[in-house]
Amino acid sequence: MAIEVYDDVFDSNYTKIVWGFVRRSMFQLACEDNEIPEHSLYINIHSKYSDDDINNLGIIPKLLETPIAKYLDGANPIKTLVNLSSPGQTFFDHTHNDDWKVLLYYPNLEWRREWGGETLFYTMDNKEIERAVEYRPNRLVVFDGGHPHRVGTPTAHSPYFRFSLSMFFEK
Repeated sequence: MAIEVYDDVFDSNYTKIVWGFVRRSMFQLACEDNEIPEHSLYINIHSKYSDDDINNLGIIPKLLETPIAKYLDGANPIKTLVNLSSPGQTFFDHTHNDDWKVLLYYPNLEWRREWGGETLFYTMDNKEIERAVEYRPNRLVVFDGGHPHRVGTPTAHSPYFRFSLSMFFEK
């Protein structure tokens, strides 16, 4: 499957609801971005969402009103989480081989190009950058979980954390 990008996915009211929900999430430290032991020294910050969180956010019915509804077709997320990125963090390329589709949503209400934070997608042999998807508020990226990718770190000029909401769906 190709990497598909959708802009202005939700109306402005719902975009603010998602932003507020994400900001109030309970974040925790984690040490895994992939299975390479040496990478466990690098801390990631995320919040795992429960089924109740997803229901309270109301995101599934909202997604069904968008062009990406064709990917959902009755599928329920097997995992949903929010990643929090800040300047100076290190991220590694990885895949989500067990997942059918990944929906990656950028919830920040403001983000500027010079703040970085793009998502980098690599060729399937993981030798070259295939595509860089710029971080833009209210943007949704859909891709196959087996596609190698990496979070781009926000620059030192970024005054905000970079959040991304990731939903993983079974094959």
